[in-house]
Amino acid sequence: MRALLPLVLLAGCTEYGFTRFDNKDDFRQDPPAEVDVLVIVDNSFSMQPYQEQLSGNFDAFVSFFEEANVDYRMGVLTTNTLDSDHGISNGCTADEVGEIPPAGELVGSTYITPDTPKADKLFADLVQVGICGVGLEMGFESAWRSLKIDTPLNKEFRRPDASLSLLFVSDEEDGSPLPPRTYVDLIRNEIGAIDDRKRFNVSALVYTDGEECKPAQREAATPGERFRSAVNATGGVLGDICSPDYDILLTDMSLAAARLTEVFFLADEPDPGTLEVSVDDVIWPCDDGSWSYVREINDGEDSPAIRFSRSSLPPAGANISVRYSRGSGDVTAFCVGGSATGTTEEGA
Repeated sequence: MRALLPLVLLAGCTEYGFTRFDNKDDFRQDPPAEVDVLVIVDNSFSMQPYQEQLSGNFDAFVSFFEEANVDYRMGVLTTNTLDSDHGISNGCTADEVGEIPPAGELVGSTYITPDTPKADKLFADLVQVGICGVGLEMGFESAWRSLKIDTPLNKEFRRPDASLSLLFVSDEEDGSPLPPRTYVDLIRNEIGAIDDRKRFNVSALVYTDGEECKPAQREAATPGERFRSAVNATGGVLGDICSPDYDILLTDMSLAAARLTEVFFLADEPDPGTLEVSVDDVIWPCDDGSWSYVREINDGEDSPAIRFSRSSLPPAGANISVRYSRGSGDVTAFCVGGSATGTTEEGA
């Protein structure tokens, strides 16, 4: 009977497939619990239409704060840092000029939180800061002073463990006395973000010398290159102030400020046909539009990454796993035929 045993085993041998992955990259959707936001609005003579447009977009600006359940505080500053009656020459009254808050102090002596009643109306009121300010706009200097002055309200607004986001809104170049990178470094040091640079970013709605501005707008504006420099240095979002629709731009800025991640960089070049993505141990199919395999620039390098769609971002606290076999990294091979599975091998 023993002699028959190998034959029995051979007769019972069947072919089967199994999935083999070379790599497994693990990530976590981990936005900060607290984010403080300063919106620094140019209050010079040409800004009225932009302030009005900004005022109607509160819901877009907080959309991803709500998505990530972030405890936010939002205050508004002007770009005015000089005492001057410049606004009177543009038709402002002495009282209107006198209502401009001191440099670095919050407009309206208040700020917005998730519990603020009628927050959209308050936001609309606050960002319409008027047009009676000095023509030499100093947005960076205003933001820096807001962190240094010790008024009770400013001290209350800024929380020591919160991340900080700045949004500049201006149709003129910044005229602050120090280089933009110096302000970035000063602010990082002030809030303890030298080692954790994700805790601070800058976004800007400024004149970008693009095609969206009408001739009259271009004539009154100068490109915000100093703002662009700070945005690039901190991973924020740059938008054109002449855009006819701020909704998308402010939604992008909300995502950046809330620190929800939509792109996750892989540790190795994948065989795109083997990519498998799971969120909290549930596999998400490659062909349902929730995610895609892309190439993105990371630290100056063209890198393989998984990008989630805005409507399918993994929620705060989610664990994301990406399994794949190493390969060419060619994006055209992703999800071919509506399937992305591991390498199938035959065995006995």
